[in-house]
Amino acid sequence: MLNGLMEKVIAVGKEEGIAALGKKTVRWLFTRHRLLSTEMITGLAPVSPVDAFEPEDRHARIAVQIHLFYLSLLDEMIEVTNRIPYGFDGYISTDTEEKASMIRETFAAKSRAARFKVAVYPNRGRDVGPFLWQMATHWEGYDYICHLHTKYSSHNSFGEAWRHEILNSLLNSPGHVASLLAVMEADRTIGMIFPPTYWRVKPNLGWMGNKRTVETIMKKLALSVRLPRRPQFPAGNMFWARTDAIAPLLRYSWSVEDFPPEKKQTDGTLAHGVERFWGCLAQAGGYRCLRVQPQKTGANDKCCEEKA
Repeated sequence: MLNGLMEKVIAVGKEEGIAALGKKTVRWLFTRHRLLSTEMITGLAPVSPVDAFEPEDRHARIAVQIHLFYLSLLDEMIEVTNRIPYGFDGYISTDTEEKASMIRETFAAKSRAARFKVAVYPNRGRDVGPFLWQMATHWEGYDYICHLHTKYSSHNSFGEAWRHEILNSLLNSPGHVASLLAVMEADRTIGMIFPPTYWRVKPNLGWMGNKRTVETIMKKLALSVRLPRRPQFPAGNMFWARTDAIAPLLRYSWSVEDFPPEKKQTDGTLAHGVERFWGCLAQAGGYRCLRVQPQKTGANDKCCEEKA
């Protein structure tokens, strides 16, 4: 089908005097269009919480890990995680003891988390390093992990809008969260659920110089994965995951030195490589990924499966 469309475009181009419009150029144009605009969306209705997530004979099945670098967003993180209609354990990372003290006090007063732990790590690896370091000793025993962070993106003008879209996709309402987890409970092949890519960053969906870093990660994990031409990943690095689907990254002993000092890098670090590796990691374990996007009103939640 693509070849036929390309022939038509080339023919039209010649009629319009664009004689140099060859197959290679047109293929790039079609690929770029799919990269920027294609999503298959199916309905996902909110559901009521179920008892399966509240067993009396064991601790919470859900762990929520939040990297809280910007304390101005502390209340927002508590508000959105309080929409989880089930018991969950909170794991919070930050970079100073002063911040940690305020986080402990505020979580104790406002969070619905059954239990929470706050840990301090060096300011390396953005949210990725602290997530891996903290969950390395806590992931076992949980069925699902939700990872969030106080995404601010000070290097662009749309960081706040991007963060709000991500959080509304993952934690729009109690019924929405219940529906996401119900989907994962019903289909054990689903390894991750993450938001649609924010429209302003869709041009950056490719490897963007991170493919070699991902290949290095695979060597460390002793994984053999055929990397796709275009990675499918949670741009912004927030998601719901089945713990088993991301366990290889959590098992590995990542050190602080694995992540470079913070210099406001916009690409090319280990953290950027891990972000692009999530989808490949899940697929390497036999899992698939879904994208989820509720309508802005929150009335009708939407879930869409990422096209291969």
